[in-house]
Amino acid sequence: MSSSRIEVIDLRDRVRGERVALAPRLRTLDERRILLFDNGKVGDRTTGKYSRIFQVLEDHVARAHATAAVSTLRHDLLQCKPEVVLSLVEEVADAGFDAVICALLDQGVTQPTMIFATELERRGIPTSLVCQGAGGRLATATSEHMAPGMPVTLLDMARDANPDAVASATDAAAASILGGILERGASRTGGTHRAVAAPVAAIPLLTIEGPDASHAYTQCLADAGLGDGLPFFAPTPARVDAMLAAAGIAPDAPLWPVIAPRASPLSAHEVAALAVAAGCEPQWFGVVAAAYRAMAAPAFRLAQAAITTHPGGTLVLVSGPKAARLGIAGGQGSLGPGFRANATIGRAVALAYSFFLGARVGGSDLSVQASPAKFSYCYAENLAKSPWPGLNADWFDADTSCVTVLKCEGPRTFVNDTSTTPEGILDKAAGNIVGMGGNLAAMIRAQIMVTLNPGHAAIVASSGWTKTDVQRYLFERARNERGALLGLEGLIAHPKWFAGLARFPVVERAEDFLVVVAGEPGPHSSVALPWGMSCGITERIL
Repeated sequence: MSSSRIEVIDLRDRVRGERVALAPRLRTLDERRILLFDNGKVGDRTTGKYSRIFQVLEDHVARAHATAAVSTLRHDLLQCKPEVVLSLVEEVADAGFDAVICALLDQGVTQPTMIFATELERRGIPTSLVCQGAGGRLATATSEHMAPGMPVTLLDMARDANPDAVASATDAAAASILGGILERGASRTGGTHRAVAAPVAAIPLLTIEGPDASHAYTQCLADAGLGDGLPFFAPTPARVDAMLAAAGIAPDAPLWPVIAPRASPLSAHEVAALAVAAGCEPQWFGVVAAAYRAMAAPAFRLAQAAITTHPGGTLVLVSGPKAARLGIAGGQGSLGPGFRANATIGRAVALAYSFFLGARVGGSDLSVQASPAKFSYCYAENLAKSPWPGLNADWFDADTSCVTVLKCEGPRTFVNDTSTTPEGILDKAAGNIVGMGGNLAAMIRAQIMVTLNPGHAAIVASSGWTKTDVQRYLFERARNERGALLGLEGLIAHPKWFAGLARFPVVERAEDFLVVVAGEPGPHSSVALPWGMSCGITERIL
């Protein structure tokens, strides 16, 4: 077989943007104002154990630098929007602090704290990060994109460490933590390198040689730590141009705004190249682009969805007449293999996290076990066999097609081949939703996908029930006993009006149950439980 040589779009290092140089470190802490920043670690709300970090550090500073002024500020960054984080940065800078120590970076709080720390460095305030477990891995990986060389100290302690163990670990690491803001302790500086995002026209090409361009391209991406383990198609400029033309989208159209750790918007050109690599045909790119636009909505919480320990994938649900025209399956077996449109659209969306947000396995992707839902997760509503209007009609009208994205687990099946009443069907669904082991027991700001097969939907609708009736019934039935929830660390996330309830709903409103119909009649339907505090976002397919 003869060798060939082609040029393809280079999808490596697409987490582009300005890298902030580290601020000059301090010669001494004497007569300096030091802020110990407690980022509101979720587990600390009930135990108080992580406050021992700051007690130990304050003692160390007092012994070695008697004239230093130490202050402590507590603020919950976990649920903060970027603009709130930036406002807090300005408050700290205006207060005249000379250095900041942030603790404790642990999983979900790491990413917003990294934004906070990077912006402090940009303003000339040296910052040191104190981490635990996966938080340290994430902080180190994220700093490569945002502020190379950011001092990170990992405490040697278990996640369930008691207060005394936290204090002991902090005492052992105090020199490293304080060294992060001192000249002798800065691991390295970011220099003056400022890698500003290149315009779309300058996105580089990669020359591939060999008898099989796609095989060579797959290996090239694997060498860069990218990919899902499956082969890629070589995204030649001609294929990418055809993808954009089919959807009528300009190459430089932004599909995402600036989302950490990126410091530049994500262009349609980049997404089209990834869609080609994932195996999409040009006619499907409008669906992919709509899914990307939906993921950018603040309520989707994309930056944290990229790094969560949760195993879920990104569900892409297509609703409306375009689904059938594009060959996106919503009938029998549609949540599984066998449908190229479903598989490649879902894959093009799933790959966004690693290619465009730097979420690499073993680095900033913290998923503990992950799941097959992270490969591809796409299907359509079976409107032809649904007794109710689809989500497209709920949001727009029957002639409009749309995409709904939801960060969630894979489908959790429930079986019922005997009930002839709505209650009999939906009680099984509710039973699959409640429980102490999932996020919904402790966190409330989320939505749940309920996918009924046409047979189950017909039984429910035959009693005159609408989708609204289904939502209201599940809202009342899918509840946990108050006594079982007491003491869970995330309970504080529940709204105040829950305080007088004996049985707690798993979502805040009845409409947070997203009810759709897919598959064929039979004994099995499913629910998909969400990642914490994530909402489904619906976007029109252009």
